[in-house]
Amino acid sequence: MKIKTDILVSFCPDKQNLDEIINWMENEKKLPKESQGNWLAINSAFSKNRLVTASIENKTIGFFALEKNDSTATISVAEIHPEYRNKGVAKFFLNQIIDFLLKHNYYALDLMCAPASSETIWKKLGFANIPESTENKKNKNIILYRIITPILETTNKINEGETIEIWNNEPYSTVDDKPTWSWELKFREGTRILIAPIIQYVNYKWRIRWKIRDRVIKDCMLQHFDENIIDYVIIKNLSEIT
Repeated sequence: MKIKTDILVSFCPDKQNLDEIINWMENEKKLPKESQGNWLAINSAFSKNRLVTASIENKTIGFFALEKNDSTATISVAEIHPEYRNKGVAKFFLNQIIDFLLKHNYYALDLMCAPASSETIWKKLGFANIPESTENKKNKNIILYRIITPILETTNKINEGETIEIWNNEPYSTVDDKPTWSWELKFREGTRILIAPIIQYVNYKWRIRWKIRDRVIKDCMLQHFDENIIDYVIIKNLSEIT
């Protein structure tokens, strides 16, 4: 579709882009002035150079407001101008953002569906629901995520090598349960660097077990495996076993 070739994506938009967004969103009553949370997210993203815009012939037709963590990013607010919806613009725009994030060593994107009716749209763009768990059932918000880089695939096979296993619950609740996810660890030759990273949306209270055959190296809460874990476990390498 020719419209995609005309789109200019900017990762450093100016005040004019911001003003255009404000104007067309207010006119559509998509983001009324009393919706302070969204305005704060947009202005915060702009001030931190985390607002990404799409333009055609100097007209701003869409934006993504991002929050960035160490290796993952969150979409705070995103919109496409009503005249350009259902034309493949959102998919093209998102792919440009993903390419940019990959070049800067980001591995995943997530978002909260607001309104909830946007869930279908985001799923068409490759997002999925976060894993079910006791903690997530308490949260009525719809949270979606998408891994944007090649990862080490899970396995259902019982294997005798080195593995990482994760349960979607706390250790005390999973004593007799099979793991929710298992990975057979594969390393680059002569190193302890995985051929592809393990990336999984998690809760820091969930159980993780690292073992070699029947020898358990660690069996604990994720927060004790890696104190930096919040919403994702990202494992790119593992230390030598002594």
